[in-house]
Amino acid sequence: GTFFSSASYVCAERVLKNANAPRHPTTFTAVNGMNDLLLASPWLLFYSIPHRQDLLYQPVLEKGQSPYYLIFLWCCLMFSNAAHLNSCYSLLRITESVTLTMLQGVRAVMVFVISGALFCSPKSPEQCLSTQKVLCSLVVIFGVVMYAKSTAGLSKHISTSTASTTATSPTAAVKITSLEDDNLND
Repeated sequence: GTFFSSASYVCAERVLKNANAPRHPTTFTAVNGMNDLLLASPWLLFYSIPHRQDLLYQPVLEKGQSPYYLIFLWCCLMFSNAAHLNSCYSLLRITESVTLTMLQGVRAVMVFVISGALFCSPKSPEQCLSTQKVLCSLVVIFGVVMYAKSTAGLSKHISTSTASTTATSPTAAVKITSLEDDNLND
């Protein structure tokens, strides 16, 4: 799953940074959502829908809930996922896929910490911070810090190179400025 998630960010970045890309990330979100639905349709049509009683309705009824509650939760998930993807695609237009993936790592660390603080109990020991979760979080934080340091040095180098290119080539300065303006206007 991690590989496909990472690959989707890289592919989305390539599409969004293309000159022919949709001008609005919402358009890309809608097209991506429709493509995902098309890919999932065979599973839905030939497995989930025929087995919906055992897979969906029965477990919900056993918990004392209404199937309408399940539909409500599914709609909430659908809209929150669309908002999440739209914000991701908006960020991909102005940043790199690696940076966005780093943000996902920081988010995972925050989920560990917050769920440990809010939901840790003897009844739910899987929510508690474990040695493994702390070590994994430290690895993620170390990686994010190292990436931030390396990109900070790279951006200093790029801005120095841009300044020297600007001094020697006025057309390069115009191209760089117009690219920056395009990114800001989107």
